[in-house]
Amino acid sequence: MVILTELSFEGGSVKEPLLNMDNEKVDDMSLMSLVLDNISSSVSIIRIVNNTEELVYANKKFYEYIGVSHDRYSENIKMFDDLFVSKEDHERIHDAVVKAIRNNEPGEVEYQFTRPDREIRWMRRRLTIVRQDDENAYLMISVTTDITDRKKREIALDLEHSRY
Repeated sequence: MVILTELSFEGGSVKEPLLNMDNEKVDDMSLMSLVLDNISSSVSIIRIVNNTEELVYANKKFYEYIGVSHDRYSENIKMFDDLFVSKEDHERIHDAVVKAIRNNEPGEVEYQFTRPDREIRWMRRRLTIVRQDDENAYLMISVTTDITDRKKREIALDLEHSRY
């Protein structure tokens, strides 16, 4: 456990070192892991090499959303998406990624995802591309939020309006 006392920021970085329960300094990677594992969205970092995607990092929420443990997850993202995302939604995700790479701007896409336990969830993925140089996309950082409850309310509202 990390104790955050008198946390102040200067230029986006921690001004005073953070200490854990044993009064030891918390390194930057541990702090980042602490933050990413305690937010309510999935965060993933994907390396793009020769038009293939390789998962570099995923927080705990990523595995919770997809419904499998880290140990069971296949690192082959394309195969996983092909199995659990519809063809139409897969194409929309692909188009959002291509557009973000081409236009050098953040992207966003909403899609349905069927977990291995057959539960259908709606996701909203926001992504940004990090370039290795001026030309080549190198990393894709995605923040994905489960929007199932919102989508259910929208569908119910649309049904209600269609009755009148």
